[in-house]
Amino acid sequence: MTGKTCAWHGDADGSDHWDTDCHNAFVLNDGTPADSGMKFCCYCGRTLVTDVVTDKDDDDDNQD
Repeated sequence: MTGKTCAWHGDADGSDHWDTDCHNAFVLNDGTPADSGMKFCCYCGRTLVTDVVTDKDDDDDNQD
């Protein structure tokens, strides 16, 4: 969470689970928070930004 934003972190695998910078979790049945028209974090009220976490580091570990 930086300043007036709260980042929601989702998995690149298409999971419906989002972890928030304000230490909460949220489940969306379909799409991203932006797809659902969400502009503010429903927990802390800050402007919502999304971040999708990729498993790029895991792919490097499997290449022996």
